[in-house]
Amino acid sequence: MKNNYVFKQKTVLELGGGMTCLASFAVAKTSDAMLVACTDGNPASVENVKRIIEHNNLSSTCPITAQVLDWKNESSFKEMESMWDVILCADCLFFDDGREALVDTMRQITTRNVSREMFI
Repeated sequence: MKNNYVFKQKTVLELGGGMTCLASFAVAKTSDAMLVACTDGNPASVENVKRIIEHNNLSSTCPITAQVLDWKNESSFKEMESMWDVILCADCLFFDDGREALVDTMRQITTRNVSREMFI
């Protein structure tokens, strides 16, 4: 969280957060983000994240959501286009066949005001 100024008044999306979406939770708790969304392609992971959000009352500090997002299915992220200022992803390149879809998804869902400093 050394660079949490990056998230101030920004919409933040975590791609492929897995069973915990830990990065999203850290941003929601310690920064002044406007909105944080946790996503994963696995519905079981998303259900677990929803339980974590509810159990820990995480949405009380910052609006935070969890949803399934399939990078290979454009309709699953169509409503999310051009609304994210910052994208978090860690080991999203684990599967070789998902890399191109990941890059295409990021290109379509980021806002037009993304600057080079956002890539830290």
